Amino acid sequence: MKKVLRIGSRVFDQMRKFFREGKAEDEKFCFAHGFPFKGRKKKGFILSDLFPPEREEMEKQSPSMVSPKKDYQIAIYGLAEERGCSVFDIHTHPFQQSARFSSIDQSEGRMNAGFFEEKIDPRTTMAMIVFNRDLDHFDAQFWDRWKKRFEKIDEIEILGHRTEIIHREKRTVAAGDERFSRHTLIPGFNQKLIEELDVAVVGLGGNGAAIVTNLASLGVGRRGTLFGCDPDDCELSNLSRIGFMTPSDVGKPKAEVVERYCRDRFPDFNFEFMAKDVRDPEVRGHLIDSHLMVLAVDRDRPREDVNRLAVQYGIPVLNLAAEIIPMEEGSEEGAQVTVVEPGVSSCLVCSGLIDLSTLDVSDVCEEERESLAQIGYIRGNPEVATPSVVDLNQMAASLATAQIAAMTSNRSLEGREFLFYDRVKMSLVAASLPPWDENCPICGLQGVACRGDVDPSASLSEKLGSTKAPSEPESSQTSLKLRDGKLIERADALSTLEPSADSACEKGDSEGD
Repeated sequence: MKKVLRIGSRVFDQMRKFFREGKAEDEKFCFAHGFPFKGRKKKGFILSDLFPPEREEMEKQSPSMVSPKKDYQIAIYGLAEERGCSVFDIHTHPFQQSARFSSIDQSEGRMNAGFFEEKIDPRTTMAMIVFNRDLDHFDAQFWDRWKKRFEKIDEIEILGHRTEIIHREKRTVAAGDERFSRHTLIPGFNQKLIEELDVAVVGLGGNGAAIVTNLASLGVGRRGTLFGCDPDDCELSNLSRIGFMTPSDVGKPKAEVVERYCRDRFPDFNFEFMAKDVRDPEVRGHLIDSHLMVLAVDRDRPREDVNRLAVQYGIPVLNLAAEIIPMEEGSEEGAQVTVVEPGVSSCLVCSGLIDLSTLDVSDVCEEERESLAQIGYIRGNPEVATPSVVDLNQMAASLATAQIAAMTSNRSLEGREFLFYDRVKMSLVAASLPPWDENCPICGLQGVACRGDVDPSASLSEKLGSTKAPSEPESSQTSLKLRDGKLIERADALSTLEPSADSACEKGDSEGD
């Protein structure tokens, strides 16, 4: 199983900015918190919060050594235990092109691991990361408390408005593929990254089939995986909107038909499609593994499930919609795409695109149901056909494809997270999403954002297990001022055992590693 560290692109940008401050030749250091996750083929941590130290919180800082003060370190450790998350010790080796831990790093890491073994609850752990000056190469490991040893982290996934995959071991890039040679002529187009992506598409109807076709045409699945799921079978009405479907496919699972088409076009790609819904455990494993989710469903219940899962596991999600709403006179007709970046933009709930109070169509009163049924439209009701047309499906898929290309080519989506095409006016509107709402039950302070497998609604004892009672405070409390201005107080019980505060590196020792 691949071991990965997942970092939101905004958090990674903050780290990069902090590490570039001060003297360029000095090593830089910070702590971070992370939550564990496990998918189908990946496991690791989601980096949720960065704690850059103030100058007075550093003991030493030079080109060969960096060391935080113990009060700062103890406060970070204590807060991690309270939250049920793990601690990441992150520093740089500015003189290395390929970052590697020094023997001193390893020695100090084992000392800190011993501190965790003795003093910190067993369901949390510690990890170490070292970057080179440009943060484009790393070495990383986490302490496996069951195996009593450090385990290497294979890659770092930077997910969000800017997507990047950094491998611990440098890879030999396969020769270019003539099928995608025209893409490489586009300035900034990152064909290599697109081919590495793991993308999950939920819903394989008009919108879903169109976006799957586009993604495969971009090269998604050549080195990574293109996954899709839909529990429904093909119907006659799908023939007018799914270009590769034939009359003989009616009654067959949509997933089977889409997979056959994809394998006919790209037999050497990694495709996996399932005739299951998003609540199936195997499907959830695929979704958790993905670098990007695409939501192409017409019901709010699976939309809410995917929204929650994406926010919980720090995965950007593109929500596609193509809708025609009959009115007393004429109709409203449009296609739209919304990019949700967990921890940065509002999710589909707090942005108002999902109303949790009306997820069940049974909540619609009978009079309203009859009125809507007469014009052939009840949003989210699978029993009533809704108006649809192929060009709106293709428009939604094309807009989403353009946004994915931008996210992988380091082109900013700021101010364009929401795209709406008005079919009646034949106009396109781009807008920004509001930031996440701290009161949102999904992405807010009490929500699930980037919490991975840890249930934020559980008590501390439920999260961590009641293996032992915490030590009683011996003296005053240690205070840590977080960078958002909030004050967190931690009883200084942990100070009875000293963790190592050195993350030291000597040039002569590490250059040859």
